[in-house]
Amino acid sequence: MFQTLPSLAALRALEAAVRLGSFKDAAAELSVSPTAISHHVKSLETNLGVALFVRGTRRVTATTAGSQLAEAVNRGLSTIAAAVDDQLEDEKILTVSTTPAFGALWLVPRLRQFQGRFPRYRVQLETDTAPADLARDRRVDIAIRYGAAPAAGLAATPLARETFGAFAAPGYPDTGRGLEDLDFIETGWRQTGLQHIGWSAWFEAAGASDHATTARIRSFEQEHHMVQCGIAGQGLILASTLLVSDLVEQGLLAPYRPEIRLPGLTYTLLTTPEAAASRKCRDFRKWITAELSATDR
Repeated sequence: MFQTLPSLAALRALEAAVRLGSFKDAAAELSVSPTAISHHVKSLETNLGVALFVRGTRRVTATTAGSQLAEAVNRGLSTIAAAVDDQLEDEKILTVSTTPAFGALWLVPRLRQFQGRFPRYRVQLETDTAPADLARDRRVDIAIRYGAAPAAGLAATPLARETFGAFAAPGYPDTGRGLEDLDFIETGWRQTGLQHIGWSAWFEAAGASDHATTARIRSFEQEHHMVQCGIAGQGLILASTLLVSDLVEQGLLAPYRPEIRLPGLTYTLLTTPEAAASRKCRDFRKWITAELSATDR
């Protein structure tokens, strides 16, 4: 049944061109010329008797047939790559994409534990507020995102449900100071579509909604920048209970009115279905699930 298959080079050219939306980008990824990509695609179209791309003046667009064939090739190549990677005894690179705050405050302090348990893996961490496109960027094995709706075709593992509370450096505020004397710091999400969690909601939960219009509130785009202000004693911060858990344990931050907690969204681990079956992704998923459960307890 395999005798009638087109060449692997042609199938790889098609898959890359459809996934990246460009002959030029596909050529760069495969280290060939754009002319070679065009030749492979034209050869496939001739052999199959169908158009795989609609060619415009400045861009090409995959047809339905091109998209379907490319998706099948992607699944096949990803499965083969994962199987080969599982059999290699050499050091394996595991690329994880996540938010800057989760990476800096929770994941990085624990990576040594993971690599001590799994010395065959070398973790490459990429952080950005914009979610990684796992279907397009095959360098990334795992994405950990906060509050993101899983994209179609990805395997999703819920990791932890978030809550938010007030925290400050020990000794802030001074005994006897009321809310009107305090400074408040929060995060203004750069990523669109996320539920805003600000001090106005905390004031309402605390029965002090009148402070929402008079409180001195500063906002940062990055949560870990806000956390550093809290550690420096610059005010009360409204922060993720998960992300500051280590800092509380170390005595760098202390809860303020810990009975008041605001509900957040969920951290989710995302992979392609093919990557999810690989040993390195299975090992990381099992490890991080256990670590987050321990943090929650």
